[in-house]
Amino acid sequence: MYGGGDEDSDVDTGGGGGGGGGGGRKEKVKEEEKPLHHFSHSHPCLTPTPVYPPTASSRRTHLSLWVVEPPSQPILRVGDRRVMDGVLGPLQEDTALAITCTVAGGVPPPSVEWKRDGEVVDTVVESRQGEMTVNELRVLRLSRGFHSAHLSCTAKNNNVTSPVTASVTVIMNHKLAYMDKLTEGHTETENT
Repeated sequence: MYGGGDEDSDVDTGGGGGGGGGGGRKEKVKEEEKPLHHFSHSHPCLTPTPVYPPTASSRRTHLSLWVVEPPSQPILRVGDRRVMDGVLGPLQEDTALAITCTVAGGVPPPSVEWKRDGEVVDTVVESRQGEMTVNELRVLRLSRGFHSAHLSCTAKNNNVTSPVTASVTVIMNHKLAYMDKLTEGHTETENT
């Protein structure tokens, strides 16, 4: 029997020697009060035999360990020039822009995305070479709306560590439409 439960049992507390005769006295003992032993009923003294739980070596356990290494801080470049001060520009209106975000390391390889003012605009990774992951943001024509825009590149590869981010603020030179009109008006005045 094992401990636990609410049932009552008779336990012989007497000493009675070899033939089982003996004037032993029996007591009512609740199962929950018995020690966690197995009682052998073949022996007259009810010798307790300890019951040992299975050892860890008797169980088979399969454990997979995944090592997660966060990616390094993203590096932003326009052409061969590294953008370091958080400001990109001044850029000319109606010109094209290609800015790359390069991230080293990361196990598993990171996802790299571009955001403009907090909204995701590019999630396509152009290349993975060795430990380098590159995402390039291309803007075919910079409009006035890009002035003071906040561009950020974020790399992440797990849900445990925080993503790493690098960002820039775009500064633009706008075309002055009224200057063209003034020049045209000035030329017409001279001709008359």
